Amino acid sequence: MAKFYCNIASGDTVTSIQNNGGQYDVSISQDLDCSKVTASGEVKCTSTTAPFYPPVVTSSQRTGMSGLTAGAMVYDSDIGSLYFYNGSTWKRVAVVA
Repeated sequence: MAKFYCNIASGDTVTSIQNNGGQYDVSISQDLDCSKVTASGEVKCTSTTAPFYPPVVTSSQRTGMSGLTAGAMVYDSDIGSLYFYNGSTWKRVAVVA
């Protein structure tokens, strides 16, 4: 499963991340377009053929994040659920059966 680290700098390219992935503990599938890295270190990826694996964090890591924008997503490994940030608070993604 992919991991996300915010020490990826603005201007880093997919090629530099692929070549130095060990530094970040990330790998990027050839099926993903992750060419957009924001100034805050957010990597934005798109694909029509590969799954998306959000960052896996603990509850304390999730609630300790700052400077987020609406739409941020993480998988909380303590709770075992996907969360998204709505611009002011984290919301758990509910499964309706």
